[in-house]
Amino acid sequence: MVNIAGVTGPIETPVQDIDVADFDYVITANEIGTFLPIKYVVPTMIAQRSGKIVNIGGTSGLRGYAMRTAYSASKWAVRGITRTVALEVGKYNVNVNAVCPGIVETPRMQKLCEEKARVRGWTIDQVYDEYVQEMCLKRVTTPDDVANAVLFMASEDSRQITGQAITVDGGWDV
Repeated sequence: MVNIAGVTGPIETPVQDIDVADFDYVITANEIGTFLPIKYVVPTMIAQRSGKIVNIGGTSGLRGYAMRTAYSASKWAVRGITRTVALEVGKYNVNVNAVCPGIVETPRMQKLCEEKARVRGWTIDQVYDEYVQEMCLKRVTTPDDVANAVLFMASEDSRQITGQAITVDGGWDV
């Protein structure tokens, strides 16, 4: 099972300005959205004594992300869910891992760049370049980069990996 719950929530918003309802929306979508599929697939995996669960986290849950408190907190929780469930179901030959992408070249990235540019008074290209310059590899992650990591974690090649988070971010989290 690949678990890809996620909403972005407030962008470029200091913690004191985040509306409680907005914070709750992000936490509910990203944490409960990760928990519920696991809750309902685990009994089948236990019964068959095998399974792979790959949760999509994010690098915001590895190092934090200023002005994105709700999103970052929710992605830290995804890692916590991943590690805890791995401890519970490992004895049934079920692997539970997370793939943590950084910024990915998608319409969601475009939305982030647009909103950051608006708030900062920058151009979209300046925001995009800021992301690129923060990465060791100086290139933005593609959906295929993330898919390849997920395929690895879902394959038998990862049979001895559980409770871990693999980062796919071009070196943003270094």
